[in-house]
Amino acid sequence: MEAYQGGTCNETDVSARTCVHVALAARPMRMLVKPGMGFDEGLDIVFNEMNRTIALLQAKD
Repeated sequence: MEAYQGGTCNETDVSARTCVHVALAARPMRMLVKPGMGFDEGLDIVFNEMNRTIALLQAKD
């Protein structure tokens, strides 16, 4: 059994970006892309926000 977050179709890009921050703090084993209707768009939103946040955290060190 694994902990995961995300994966619904009735999401916006704002909620997807917010969920990235929650997931980075909670460290789930999997993070599903959001919004869930189009895979490429959801993947881009989540991937970009995750990398942006990690870069900001690394810049503070």
